[in-house]
Amino acid sequence: MKEEYLFSEPLATTTRGKDVFRMLEAFLIKHELGWERLVGVCTDGAPSMVGYRSDFKAFVKDVDPHISFTHCMIHRHALAMKNLPPGLREVLSDVVKIVNHIRGSATNSRIFKAKCEEMDADFTVLIFHSEVR
Repeated sequence: MKEEYLFSEPLATTTRGKDVFRMLEAFLIKHELGWERLVGVCTDGAPSMVGYRSDFKAFVKDVDPHISFTHCMIHRHALAMKNLPPGLREVLSDVVKIVNHIRGSATNSRIFKAKCEEMDADFTVLIFHSEVR
């Protein structure tokens, strides 16, 4: 078994389940891939993805009921982090503040990137931390 990231595209207007489904379907058609090649989908649990009416999951299950759905690991991790001991939670909170401070300024981001490149770091960009519901 091999796990691969399929694609990432911004949604132009709305983010309904039908819109996400149509984008995935267009990608599969464009690259001549059949639905039978898709065995699993990982989502963030948003209502447009796994809601009870006209959601992305329902559209996909209509095409191929054998495709499995999982909840994104990042969101599971965030939920587990809510139960940290107070000392560790305080450290994590400080790290989040520092990351968001760097990302909150274009100058800080450029300086951070330059320092990372100077140290031959594998990664040179930080992402904003946001609370996961």
